[in-house]
Order: sequence, then structure tokens, then C-alpha cells
Amino acid sequence: MFVHVHISLIGLCIIYFIFIFLTYYLYLHCSLEDNASNKVLLVNYGVDRFAEVFVGATNYDNPEVIWTLEMRQHLVDMIQQHLGDFPQRLQQHTTAQYEHCPIPRLAYPSLNLQQDLFCHNYYLRNLCDETRFPQWPIKEPLEVFRSCLQL
Repeated sequence: MFVHVHISLIGLCIIYFIFIFLTYYLYLHCSLEDNASNKVLLVNYGVDRFAEVFVGATNYDNPEVIWTLEMRQHLVDMIQQHLGDFPQRLQQHTTAQYEHCPIPRLAYPSLNLQQDLFCHNYYLRNLCDETRFPQWPIKEPLEVFRSCLQL
């Protein structure tokens, strides 16, 4: 019984470590142009909403966020590949140290964000889609307009 509980705690630690690594990766890369909506989500809605979107089991395709289950799975796969055998070593030796190596920038082959114009917190294709997103609230409309003019 004690060993089973110990393994469960180690498993929870590994899941927590991967979640923290995932969140850290997304936070570091949210300043990149093609992931600008990550920063918007984090800044405008806080960490709870950020975690709900990026770790949840739902697709998001709206004027502020484009994030699918396929993109999430790709990110998890790339992080697992980057971590290598560390999760297994951590299960065997709870004091194993992780040697940090920056993860390379990820590309999402199924998504072409270059086709979606992102202007001051919004994907314009979705923002202009009044059928799917009628009356979507626009924060700072003047800044959105200025950003569009600078394209």
C-alpha cells in the first residue's frame, strides 16, 4: 500500500512538472509574433483562463485565440520528446536533477497562422466573421484600427 501511494505521488509530481514546463514554455514564447494571442490571453484574462484554454479538452477558434486539440497534442509530444527519459528517471530516483536545455521554437504544421492577420489582440478573420462571432467585444477599438492601418 505504501509503495502504491509513493508511486502515485511520484506520478503526480511528474504530471505537475510537465504542466509547469508546458506553461513555462508557452509563457516564454508568447512574445513571438505567431503566438501573440497567448500573451493576450495571459494578460487580459489571467492564469486561470490561460490554463483552461491551453490545457483543457476543448478547441478554441475565436477572435482572440486559435488553439486546437491537435495543436495541444503536438505541443505535448514535442515537450515529451524534449524531456526524453527524464520522467522515467524521476520515477526511479526522486532526487534526479533536470538539466535545463532551451526547447527550440515549435512549428504547428496543421496551422498556418501567417494566413491569419493578428492585429492588436485579435485574429481579423475571426473578428470579421459576424455569423460566428456577432457582437464580439473589442477592447481598445482605436488601437485595433491603428494596428490595422500599420499592416
